[in-house]
Amino acid sequence: MLSVLLSGERRSERFMVALEERLLFTHGSCTHFSFGNAAVAIAVSDYSNEVAISLKDHTIRLFSTTDGAPKHVYSLQQHSRTCWSLVFGQGFLASGCLSGLVILWDTRTRSPIYKLQCPGPIRSLSFLGNYDQLIVTSTNKVLHWRYRRNSTSTIFSTSSQILFARSVGQRILIALKVPEKRLYTVRIMRWSFDTNTLESAYHDIHGILLYTEAGVAVNNRGDLIACCRVTNTGARLSILSLDSSTLGVEIRSCPLPEVEFATSLCFSPSSSHIIVGYGISPRRRTLLKMRRIREGIFDEISNVEFLLKTVYKVEDLSQIYECRTCNPSEGINALSICNMRPSILVQASVAAGVYIFTVHRPP
Repeated sequence: MLSVLLSGERRSERFMVALEERLLFTHGSCTHFSFGNAAVAIAVSDYSNEVAISLKDHTIRLFSTTDGAPKHVYSLQQHSRTCWSLVFGQGFLASGCLSGLVILWDTRTRSPIYKLQCPGPIRSLSFLGNYDQLIVTSTNKVLHWRYRRNSTSTIFSTSSQILFARSVGQRILIALKVPEKRLYTVRIMRWSFDTNTLESAYHDIHGILLYTEAGVAVNNRGDLIACCRVTNTGARLSILSLDSSTLGVEIRSCPLPEVEFATSLCFSPSSSHIIVGYGISPRRRTLLKMRRIREGIFDEISNVEFLLKTVYKVEDLSQIYECRTCNPSEGINALSICNMRPSILVQASVAAGVYIFTVHRPP
């Protein structure tokens, strides 16, 4: 009987991986939404079929995938600057913008229920515990906001810029800017729910290349972290352990093409795959043009395909898929994935709007 159960579990696992690969290779349906400006941040709800996307026009667009094909259902409009961070909780959506305003929205009524004004731009938001607390990153401080109690306290501050702080179980990951370099150190600290404070012990992961919080991915189990890391052997895609016994140990790594333009990483729901998204900036176009001239190629750069997205197997970091584009406006700002019904992959682009890929699993 046990062997039958185990074989059933293995079949189920193989089915999930196969379903993921269909999604990651975009063999499902694709819905494109164009808004005329850049899509900056993405949040995909684990509790409903909702997707939230912030745009450079300061709005937040809500989408529903309940009936299969994604639909734009509502726009939230109370921020005066662009939102750099969005996160869903159970019945809530939290948003934070460059003016320092954090808004907690009721996802049922789509109305704001709590607000917090911070002194500097909001870099990241992360729900903590049972979703009645938020970790807020503003400039060089990490704040603990218990919104139901109208209580805010500073739990971490530094002279360096903080790009994000993220709750992972009982740990807080904090990305600290390295002076005079385009690199960050991710500091792993333990959160005490008894005292609502960070414990003094910490572990640092150095040399991480980041543009936004989308550049670091943590899997659903909370035991793996993926990032683009610069070491003595060069720039690589790196997977490290968040397990207590091997905290910060690099499990495996591989060379990553055009690593300096990798903007977003995310794990698949089963943690079997890692997806890397690439931005297409004027600098990337210039570097490519100069390289082609050195190679004696003088045709129009509009004919060139840019690397847009790659997929790797976590078990050995073998590349199993890549996607290229000739359209620079499709460069990726952020990626997010969810494995509810239907499975969805959301891709926010530099100027071409949002692509939502959908794969339906059999009933």
